[in-house]
Amino acid sequence: MELRQLQCMVICAQTKSFSRAASMLFTSQSNVSKTIASLENELGKKIFERKRHGIELTAKGKQIYQYALSMVECSAKILDCAEEDATEE
Repeated sequence: MELRQLQCMVICAQTKSFSRAASMLFTSQSNVSKTIASLENELGKKIFERKRHGIELTAKGKQIYQYALSMVECSAKILDCAEEDATEE
């Protein structure tokens, strides 16, 4: 599992759309779909239900989302911390 997969999952969950997530991630919808499919395959669980007009988290996806969101937020804090140190030096 890679951080970029979790970042993609978080944005998909927040936008409820692979297409909108792709736009925010500056990539294609098919790349987002492949990334999510790869994560689901690795976890052995469906994260999203594909609906006619978008996507929704499954029950297990909602649990995973909370951990993924924490990891994404922590990674952003790490980057912020590193940038602060670079400006202090």
